[in-house]
Amino acid sequence: MTRGRSRRTVTRRRVRERAAHSCEYCGLPESVSDIPFHVEHVVARQHMGDDTLSNLALACDRCNLYKGPNISGVDPETGETVALFHPRNDDWSDHFAFHGPFIEGLTPTG
Repeated sequence: MTRGRSRRTVTRRRVRERAAHSCEYCGLPESVSDIPFHVEHVVARQHMGDDTLSNLALACDRCNLYKGPNISGVDPETGETVALFHPRNDDWSDHFAFHGPFIEGLTPTG
């Protein structure tokens, strides 16, 4: 194994452990999914994001595909551009709530 590959393996393991093997966007445990979770960039490389642990998050396939490389979105109620949820900087419960099996966004960020 090359040094770079070994470092990436260690980083991915650390991201999974930090996230307690759950999606950092919706909270779904990786153990209940048939699809392995992704270690993704919170701020994509195309937006000058880096490969540091603080910019990596564990994401289920749905959250990763829904978020994509975006760091902001348009609030459908106001038409304003708002930052998307950032699992290192934002408190999940400030922006989301569970209603039965569904997650409801409480703020434009959520």
